[in-house]
Amino acid sequence: MVVQYPHTITAKIVTDSVQDENGNWVPGSVEDRVIQGRAEVGGRMVQLTDGNQFVYSWVVYMPKGTAPVAPGTAITVTWNGETIATGNVLLFSQGQLNSRIWL
Repeated sequence: MVVQYPHTITAKIVTDSVQDENGNWVPGSVEDRVIQGRAEVGGRMVQLTDGNQFVYSWVVYMPKGTAPVAPGTAITVTWNGETIATGNVLLFSQGQLNSRIWL
């Protein structure tokens, strides 16, 4: 049987420190967000939202409606416990049939 999303995508979500209502600094945090997906080797060019163009190494397909992942977020792709890809998000896109991340 073919599995549509066989890979585990781990996104390191980093939040900045902020000041609370008393003016005290609250440290930021690092949280792992786990998403099921399918990573495919890239090598083509993609245009980013700022107009710059980059050659991407991987494109990751995820289920439609996946919450956005910010550009620059560190991503690790694993399959059966083995790391197959790492990189930072270049672009996130919410499509009609799926969501995509370019690394």
